[in-house]
Amino acid sequence: MEIYCTRPGCQNPVNSFPDLNESACLEEIEQRYCAACKMPLILDNRFLPQRPLSRGAFGTTFQALALRSVQHQCVVKRLQPPVHLNSSQLEGVTRAFRREAEVLDRLGDRHAQIPTLYAYCELHVTDVRQNLGSIAPEESRDVFGEGELAPQPHVQEFFYLVQEFVDGEDLRQEIMQRGKFSESEIVDVLQQILPVLQFVHDNKAIHRDIKPDNIVRDRSTGKLFLIDFGAVKHVAAGVSAQSSIVFGTHGYAPPEQVSGEPVYPSTDLYALGVTCLYLLTGKKPQELMESATRRWNWRVWAAPSDRLAAILDRMVMSAPGDRFESAAEVLAALSGEMPTGAIAPIIGGLNTQPMPNPVPTDGRTDAVDFTANLSEEMENESGFQELNIKELLRRSVIAGAANWLLAIALVSFLGTVWISTLMWVLILGGVIFSQYRPLRQKFYFFITLVITNTIIFMLFPAWSILNPFQLGIQGLVIVGLLTVLAILLSYTLMGVSRLSYRFILPFVKKLISELI
Repeated sequence: MEIYCTRPGCQNPVNSFPDLNESACLEEIEQRYCAACKMPLILDNRFLPQRPLSRGAFGTTFQALALRSVQHQCVVKRLQPPVHLNSSQLEGVTRAFRREAEVLDRLGDRHAQIPTLYAYCELHVTDVRQNLGSIAPEESRDVFGEGELAPQPHVQEFFYLVQEFVDGEDLRQEIMQRGKFSESEIVDVLQQILPVLQFVHDNKAIHRDIKPDNIVRDRSTGKLFLIDFGAVKHVAAGVSAQSSIVFGTHGYAPPEQVSGEPVYPSTDLYALGVTCLYLLTGKKPQELMESATRRWNWRVWAAPSDRLAAILDRMVMSAPGDRFESAAEVLAALSGEMPTGAIAPIIGGLNTQPMPNPVPTDGRTDAVDFTANLSEEMENESGFQELNIKELLRRSVIAGAANWLLAIALVSFLGTVWISTLMWVLILGGVIFSQYRPLRQKFYFFITLVITNTIIFMLFPAWSILNPFQLGIQGLVIVGLLTVLAILLSYTLMGVSRLSYRFILPFVKKLISELI
């Protein structure tokens, strides 16, 4: 039998034990150790990890064998935060991981479509790579030489959840293999997952990370399971761990979740609606939302019935009060209890439906308050850290060109630099800060565009007093060339800022934390 070592970075994690086999009595098995790193292999005296399943930003899962009276497969989830986190962030991540165990323990046994929690365990292991201080003095001299001080033992902490294994594939894997879903399949997803969400919400919890990856179909029964109630995948740099554990996944998280405001049951309904749009169209959320208007434009990719289209449109409304209030209400609309014409919300502040009580996010309630990856992917999740060259160029073309043309038009027609600059700042700020974006990203775009125009006017000061439209073709050609320059400058500034945010800032923070 093979047992897989769960220590991160183990050079040879596969360990073979010929004396163990499937037919052997394993109820009283003795602890076994990794041949490469001496890590204990059997967790909680009964769980044998056998192979890795997946790796996330904050943890790794393994398929494992559960021993005792009846052997069965299970999933071991190991917490593995990045090394650059400070002590308060690590404490917040660990607290969230323990809270996931509490939520699964509270909900898993009570609903057939939520994995059952088998165990939560912590392992304290002396790192053998730093434990040479415990060997004999003569051996120590051989290793370190005369007069050198051997390092003291270093104890590492490992945290594990063990839960029910769902033998199947998640919905993202399904759509990648066979293409987009039909309308009947979308209805089936809703009819299976909405009762699970209603159960979760009735127990005063919000999942906060509904997405195709977290809905798994059992291959033998076709039943859909809702997984990953922890979703500890990102702690934003520069903010406390507690306030940063309020995210979701980029594209699937609604505006109130992205901005760190209170969340509602309709927060999960929004994410489920976006999940259905992805499954129905085969297009990622970023491709379905118009960046300029922040409106969904998915119907060009699919043509479902009017009823299903109206239901999905209402589920993904930006304002929580415009969405369905509960999962039960969506089910009622699906079943035909609600007329199609009554499904669409009344938008623009005229909806008199009272808002449900929000779920606080301070961790002092039993709401599920875990992070996720805003992990694909706040700023990095909304595209700030991702070095997507195509998206970066698209934003640079739109923002850089529009910003420069607005500035040159105001200078040309108003004829005064100071008034034109004031008008430009007001218009630019109004356009940027009225958009649905995290506040930090708004400042990022605003400052980038201000720097872009400042550089151009410093390089070509004559254009602050000349009217290019009075220069004929030559003036228009120069305006075109300067527009290209504005795009290139915007692209460069955005690229450098993203590189700094992704690579330099974490390094500086880690260096400062080590010095402190």
